[in-house]
Amino acid sequence: MISSGDRWQRLFYQVLLISGALAVCLWLVIRLKVVTAPMLVGFMLAFALRPLVVWLRSHRVPAIVALTVPLIAVIGFGVVAVIFVVPNLAGELVTFSQKLPGRLHHALIQADPYWESTFAVKLSSLIEPSAVRQTMQSIVRELVGPATSVLGWVLTSTRDLLMALVYVLLVFVIAAFLIDDYDHIIERIRELVPPNRRERFEDITGRIDDTLKGFLRGELLLFLLASLVFTVGLLALKVGFAALLGPLVAVIYLVPYVGVLVGTVLAMAIALLEAPGWGTFGGVLTLFVSFYTIDLLFITPRLIGGRVGLRPLVVLLGIVAGGELLGVMGVLLAIPSLAVGRIVLLECLGWYRSSEFYKSALEAPPESQASVEPDAPERSAAL
Repeated sequence: MISSGDRWQRLFYQVLLISGALAVCLWLVIRLKVVTAPMLVGFMLAFALRPLVVWLRSHRVPAIVALTVPLIAVIGFGVVAVIFVVPNLAGELVTFSQKLPGRLHHALIQADPYWESTFAVKLSSLIEPSAVRQTMQSIVRELVGPATSVLGWVLTSTRDLLMALVYVLLVFVIAAFLIDDYDHIIERIRELVPPNRRERFEDITGRIDDTLKGFLRGELLLFLLASLVFTVGLLALKVGFAALLGPLVAVIYLVPYVGVLVGTVLAMAIALLEAPGWGTFGGVLTLFVSFYTIDLLFITPRLIGGRVGLRPLVVLLGIVAGGELLGVMGVLLAIPSLAVGRIVLLECLGWYRSSEFYKSALEAPPESQASVEPDAPERSAAL
């Protein structure tokens, strides 16, 4: 018979072995991110498109058609975005970077009387327009680069174009493979689980599956609604660069709790540089507060079904850590990974609280009481 100490020692080594294996896997993912990034994108794409493929197959659509049509639709959407949307947004960004220094300097000059009477210094003398212009130009070069023209990008970087095409092709091949063999892969994984643990395993994987589906569906729907509302609202308020600012603020808005504050401040700052005045301030503030209220009361509870149950600080730290480890891909995968980790952690805590070790610690009397009780009969006998 295995003693309690031996059992816990064996459990300790099992946990240590699993933790080491996970650490090695994470190290490989980071070191081989050139390969793992397309694999992760392909997995996300397959996870998002599989419900559509299953629905098409259930309506007697041939398997090859049900598999290829969603992928071709995604490719077509990407091509349209690269050819039409990205150049327009890049042009908006370049124009904005050229106009921002002058408008910022004009705003500082308007604030000079207050600063000079209060602090005896002119605010416009502290910030040079040429320095702002150089900073904006460097930022634009980093973001846009030669890709402002597709033809110029092809002519100047054929190798980069070929590598990008290889990565895109790899993403769609992985996605097609995962969609087609999803049930087979899940069944193989299920066979590796001991029979007496399969029901629990299916319960955990089911919760993870529901969480990821809800997250992807909810974030996509919220992004589309936020982009539409913010872009139309900023256009109605006659804020410049609304086509660029609307989707940008919508992406920031996806960060829980903090996103709405950062997005509101960013949109308000740019809007006030374009058209200073209380009307612009009140309009932008009303737009964001109204959408945030509708999101809290209607969109998230009824259409999305809630977020992943993570605290804002955990989300922010996860996004920063993911960006540091895997760049943009880490930022995209941070919240889903944290959501899955939360489910696994809650399962481990539930297992620990139901263990004999935890229950025996609850039932055992405190050490002070245990040390006093044996002496009680001796004291009573002496009396």
